[in-house]
Amino acid sequence: QLPGGLQVSFEAVAGKSYRIEVSDTLESPSWSTVHTLPAQGASGPVSWTDVTATTGQRKFYRVTTP
Repeated sequence: QLPGGLQVSFEAVAGKSYRIEVSDTLESPSWSTVHTLPAQGASGPVSWTDVTATTGQRKFYRVTTP
């Protein structure tokens, strides 16, 4: 595992909820939700850490809104 994990950061918009999804390839038609963030009270930076990320393992992350 990576010491401390891999951090995903993005700018959130107040009132929006978010899903962080992961896939082993960009061509994959299916992405798995690894974390859900509830509606944010204020706009600004948000971070989440994937503590399961390992060295040598390739993962792609994306942030979506439902």
